[in-house]
Amino acid sequence: MRKVAIDARLAQTLGGIGRYTRDLVKGVGTFGKKFKYYAIVYDNQETSWIPKSITTIPLNYSIKKLPFIGKHLIYPKQLSAFGFDLVHFPHTNAPLFFSNKFIATVHDLSIYSHPEWFASRQWLSTKLVTPRNIEKASRLIAVSEDVKRIIIKLFGVYQSKIDVVSNGVDLDLFKPVKNPSRDYLLFVGSNAPYKNIKLLNKIVKRVGMRCVVVGATKEDFAKVIDEEKVASEFEFVGRLDYQDPKLVKLYQNAYCLLQPSLYESFALPILEALSCNTPVVASNIPSLTSIYSGYVTFASLENIDDWVNKVQSIKNLVTNWEKVNEFVKRFSWENLVSRLEGVYEKSMS
Repeated sequence: MRKVAIDARLAQTLGGIGRYTRDLVKGVGTFGKKFKYYAIVYDNQETSWIPKSITTIPLNYSIKKLPFIGKHLIYPKQLSAFGFDLVHFPHTNAPLFFSNKFIATVHDLSIYSHPEWFASRQWLSTKLVTPRNIEKASRLIAVSEDVKRIIIKLFGVYQSKIDVVSNGVDLDLFKPVKNPSRDYLLFVGSNAPYKNIKLLNKIVKRVGMRCVVVGATKEDFAKVIDEEKVASEFEFVGRLDYQDPKLVKLYQNAYCLLQPSLYESFALPILEALSCNTPVVASNIPSLTSIYSGYVTFASLENIDDWVNKVQSIKNLVTNWEKVNEFVKRFSWENLVSRLEGVYEKSMS
């Protein structure tokens, strides 16, 4: 049986890449049928979450202490020694000197269009590592059609090299409940510039309803809301693991999820809210309308009244939840792993 390795070193990190990596490993470990799977981790990394069907390969953590040499010289040499048929990097930060067959998942390329949103001194990644990954990968996985379009535009990649396989949702975890309370708004995310916290603050003030914030803190909000005070309606509960029952309950009982982003590659919180039959009001940006049109209420970034009116009236909108549930099933990890294994096969040919 052919061997596929997944670079799971970033599974221990907070944020989207860590979440995607954990879900990916769990997904192929649970539903994968065509290959023998391996997870590459650091030797000090917590691994109890990795399915027993997957062979875990720990690498000496000391390579992490050598930023360039460890990542781009020692690590690829170690990987090559195992003789994997394919390595899946769940990001575009594969080692520069890895010459074996690999694929990379592309999540977010907004650093190219909005460098001001990101920390400085990322030239090695943006000028060398990511372009090299895009060029050398056997195939690329884009998490949405919009990301695929951006890859083609920025790097001139043939569209036939790119497969769209989105993020997934655990439908056994995120599911509706009977008689939800629907007595608060919900925001799940950070204070990153593209999350558009200033607009969120204005919406919540105007609507006047309690808004639970998962992820960012009040201090995080205060850093970006400089022209007015953080709305008193916000309730900050801190960062919650996506498997935390408290997070699931927050999704299940919310009046609606607010997603006023300036940019998103996929916006997994929207999918998680829909899985719980919770309405969503989101910004009408192309990356979101291309995925969620027909299932989400969209509002204009330029019109605060549009947001307020749609939030206040959303309980009166007729939502075909049976249609939404069928849509959500497309993003089950069982379905996604079947598509991923097709990508793996093409990558090895």
